[in-house]
Amino acid sequence: TRGYYEYLNYDRDKLIAPKEEIVWEVEEKIITQGIRNIYLKDKLIATIDRKKLTSSQNTNVIYNPTAGYSLTFLLAVLNATLLNWFFKALYTTTDIRCKFQAKLPIPSISFTTPKAERKKQVEAWKGEYRKAMEKII
Repeated sequence: TRGYYEYLNYDRDKLIAPKEEIVWEVEEKIITQGIRNIYLKDKLIATIDRKKLTSSQNTNVIYNPTAGYSLTFLLAVLNATLLNWFFKALYTTTDIRCKFQAKLPIPSISFTTPKAERKKQVEAWKGEYRKAMEKII
């Protein structure tokens, strides 16, 4: 049977700007689209790769973030509706460049709150959310 590795011919010598080899060797990375249709609702589309897959040249790759973010946290933020709205408001181009993504306002969160307290706060926030939704509906 054919595996998915047979469908991409990644010959670095034939590419104009090949990605560094380290991009494909890291244990965990985020892959985002590099080109989007400006008329589609979401401009930022991201996924996490933990299988050391190779992607096309039309993608951006985020690995080993210097700010100490977990890639799972970054993935959630990149796929959030609010960040998509922010990105669409700032950039009308079809290119989604790394330098654009680097300028997005991603909050720094400290996860030092004890687990029991976090669970309690989440339940309180869910209650507030339900109250707000009842007012809207």
